[in-house]
Amino acid sequence: MKRITENEIQAEVKVFKVLVTDRFNYIQNTHKEILETAGYDVITAVDGVDAVTKALVGEFDLIVSDVDMPRMNGFELTAKIRKDKKLSRQYLLFW
Repeated sequence: MKRITENEIQAEVKVFKVLVTDRFNYIQNTHKEILETAGYDVITAVDGVDAVTKALVGEFDLIVSDVDMPRMNGFELTAKIRKDKKLSRQYLLFW
């Protein structure tokens, strides 16, 4: 029977990617620190427009968004994700 090493176990563990969007840096950084401490890979966006751009380029397991943001608020961000073919298949959205 082959023994599994600690390195092999760690290689099997998936690191989830999270996109955090908030207009306030201190809230964004707090969310980021909490999620990174829990083992997530976190990318931040300054508003909904930035979040859509990053979501189209990257692949995330979860998007955390503020509702009240400049340029594109959380509701508009959600609507944009639902209308986009690539993003709507990639993300399941809850209210």
